[in-house]
Amino acid sequence: MVESAVSVVGWQRGWDSQAVDEVEFPLVHAVNFGIFLVALLAFRYLLYTLLVHSRESAIGLGNALPDWALVLLGYSIFWWIALEVQSLYSVGPDPLVVACFCLVMAMLLRLEAGARLMQFVLIGAVLGTSYWVKTVMFPLGLVVLAVAYLWR
Repeated sequence: MVESAVSVVGWQRGWDSQAVDEVEFPLVHAVNFGIFLVALLAFRYLLYTLLVHSRESAIGLGNALPDWALVLLGYSIFWWIALEVQSLYSVGPDPLVVACFCLVMAMLLRLEAGARLMQFVLIGAVLGTSYWVKTVMFPLGLVVLAVAYLWR
């Protein structure tokens, strides 16, 4: 997608193929870094939704770990996934899949008993986007929709 956009812009400006190649590499990695930042923001949204949900569900029971320890553990796991499991330097759809998955999980945690239809439409839109990014999200999306229906 980025390659075709750079090729069209380069062709319009009269660039040769070497000039297009010099622009394409940094642009693709800049887009990949932007996707990584989106995944980081989605993970942050999930983490703080988990913290709020754990506080609400554990009223009177007490937490085994304080919030700062859960945040430290959560970010450590995210950085391990981002740097070791799906390596940031290789270009692929995996960071966007992580962003969609974190966003869907946070939206599921925010569902309440009287959830409106618009919340389910947003969950479906994010699941559709994640399926568009990577096909493996289709069966996982069906599981998420089943869980959302049972959770309601």
